[in-house]
Amino acid sequence: MNSFPSLLVDELVLMRPERDRSYSFTLTAGEWLGIVGPSGIGKSSLLHTLVGLLPPLGGRVLVEGGNVLGLAPHKREMSIVFQHSMLLGHLTVGKSLLLALHDSRLGRGEKQQKIAEHLAMLSLAKEFLRRYPDELSGGELARCNLAGALLREKKILLLDEPFAALNESLRTELGDLLKKLQKERQLTILAVTHQREEAERLSTQLLSC
Repeated sequence: MNSFPSLLVDELVLMRPERDRSYSFTLTAGEWLGIVGPSGIGKSSLLHTLVGLLPPLGGRVLVEGGNVLGLAPHKREMSIVFQHSMLLGHLTVGKSLLLALHDSRLGRGEKQQKIAEHLAMLSLAKEFLRRYPDELSGGELARCNLAGALLREKKILLLDEPFAALNESLRTELGDLLKKLQKERQLTILAVTHQREEAERLSTQLLSC
């Protein structure tokens, strides 16, 4: 049995916005790290560095004992959900979500079934596969973007304020749903938020930037 932590960040120095701070923390499978702090302090940059979209100035990022720095984003055991939608405006939800499975060996029918199952898991009916992003409400769009990340079945999920534009009721509903899925899948989650009370309610650890 693997004795390594799910994620170990050791003296990680970000390229931006600040060069005088390093980040170190350890998360085991099934933990939730809430990342809080004012705008512009580097919360999103931390996630973008972990997933491989930004290079660090120094430090290590170990996933189950292996250093992932230097690996391409798609080769890291991480998925990220951004604040802005990753669905393509000219494609239906179903076709956009198929892109999340482009590396899968499943047949097209199996992929479509898997997508439908993930939408159902997020309380969306199969009919949403035929809709376009501009036909969705904010809550529906957030669920579809979350489905795209979960379809990749990575062990670590990074949330870069994907629910920030939603009202408090919807944020609470989606946060509770994600907490349920986290327990079922033993996901390790890192979530950026400006809502400290929300972070305290959902997280097992807090990181103040």
